[in-house]
Amino acid sequence: MLADYITLLPESTAVNLNTASATVLYACIPALDMAQAQRLVSSRQAAHFRNFEDVNKLVPGIASELKTEDHGFSSSFFEIQGRLRLQQTVVEERSLVQRKGMDMKTLWRDRGAQPP
Repeated sequence: MLADYITLLPESTAVNLNTASATVLYACIPALDMAQAQRLVSSRQAAHFRNFEDVNKLVPGIASELKTEDHGFSSSFFEIQGRLRLQQTVVEERSLVQRKGMDMKTLWRDRGAQPP
């Protein structure tokens, strides 16, 4: 079920509560039900979470389930998807990029042409 939401990374990272899908939030916060996970996703569209207290305001009591090693508010890894079409040829590319400060590094790239 979670295979569509997971990317293997070269190091352990916290789940970004500001970008994770409702399915991922539901899976990584044991006391959270799916309706609460969806409420978190909907509410962060107006304002991103800055800390665990912001999350706790929407789901009272959930802060005790959140751990800094498992849950956070920023990301160092980004998956980038692109698609280029030139006449009948379509090329799609997926890349995993790591940011450390101002330095960016492409960790892997998957590129392929699709049949017309």
